[in-house]
Amino acid sequence: MIYPVQDNHGNRIGTIIMEKGNAPEARWVAYSQHDERESFSSWEAARNWLENKAGMNS
Repeated sequence: MIYPVQDNHGNRIGTIIMEKGNAPEARWVAYSQHDERESFSSWEAARNWLENKAGMNS
């Protein structure tokens, strides 16, 4: 599945993709709007990373 992630104003800040073939600790892959990519063990961790990249958790 592909999950678009938006900020509080509805602006897209990135995308999270579940890659079933990956090991559990890298199952959720987040892509930022600036072509950065990071793998996580949970959807929540991936979302938090995107929110931090977008400056939402400052």
